[in-house]
Amino acid sequence: HTLDTNQRPFDYWTLLFPDTNIEFMSTTTYQVGATFTVAFLAWRPTLDTNQRILLGFWGQAVCLSALLGFPFLHLPPHQLHRLLLALILLVAIFTGFLDSGLLMLCSAYDTAMQGKMQLGIGVG
Repeated sequence: HTLDTNQRPFDYWTLLFPDTNIEFMSTTTYQVGATFTVAFLAWRPTLDTNQRILLGFWGQAVCLSALLGFPFLHLPPHQLHRLLLALILLVAIFTGFLDSGLLMLCSAYDTAMQGKMQLGIGVG
């Protein structure tokens, strides 16, 4: 499954899973995972700001690095599909930790700074 480097990631996933609406499934998995993580952390604070940010960054780095190995895995498509969705869910959870930590940190600053940080998260 080699691809031209100019192709988008979803082109690669569409080639791997031609009978699946991978864009919808991956977006839904990500949004639900991140939302539930932030909601859980809002009701049950477990880690301080620094721990959340570090866990979020390192978790994202590990998951995204694992995605780079997909072209080298020789697994059946259904197993790759499950692995992809699991990694997307993990990235969403780590992003929830990261975003909640950044929002906690930013809450110490004035509202103009908070608005700019939220804009940056939205753009990123």
